[in-house]
Amino acid sequence: MRTTIGTHDYGWGIVISFTKRKSRNQAQFSDHESYIVQVFVNTMYVDSPVNLIKPMNPNLVDGIRPAKKGEKARSEVIPITLDSVKSISSCRSILPNDINNKQARKTLNKALKEIIKRFPDGIPLLDPINKMHIEDDQFKLLLRKIEILESKLYSNPLSQSPRLTELYQAYAKKVAIQENIKATEQKVTEVQSVIQLDDLKRRTRVLKRLGFISENEVVELKGKVACEIMLL
Repeated sequence: MRTTIGTHDYGWGIVISFTKRKSRNQAQFSDHESYIVQVFVNTMYVDSPVNLIKPMNPNLVDGIRPAKKGEKARSEVIPITLDSVKSISSCRSILPNDINNKQARKTLNKALKEIIKRFPDGIPLLDPINKMHIEDDQFKLLLRKIEILESKLYSNPLSQSPRLTELYQAYAKKVAIQENIKATEQKVTEVQSVIQLDDLKRRTRVLKRLGFISENEVVELKGKVACEIMLL
């Protein structure tokens, strides 16, 4: 299983177990939050405060993260919800009886590395139709839509461009500037509306003093005559 928690990508891991979350009020959990999955990963930053990980709490504290390039990593079991599952592989591994045993973790870590090494072109994904025998028509339709969108995505020259991150950041900056321009223009419009409103109040006050309109801002006969004279 490939695991991503927020912006942290832990890469491929091994599912140890899963548990349905118990709550007096089941409505507080979405479908993705209703299960806790324990995943064994070997990409945890070696100095992460893993002692603060709680088996049934998927909200990991700050500082718990995968190792960056050049940093040392360690293996650890982390609790996640289903929305952190990025991909599911068809590969399987024999689990030790006691995952907390140091030697058992070394063995599992070695097995995980061997699986990744065995598939340099990418670990095979689990086919939900052929392997899991899901026959729901709506599910098949969603899979087809995903295939179409992914084919369009990967056919775009930018998808494999080494400048993708750079170009994305530049585009995001452009969008932010455009949004700032729109917000500024909106403020200018609001200020102009206030100025025009004040100007309108002054003009209305003058028209009342001249007797062209009533106190209720209804055009009087004098005002109508003035309008006709202006049109001549």
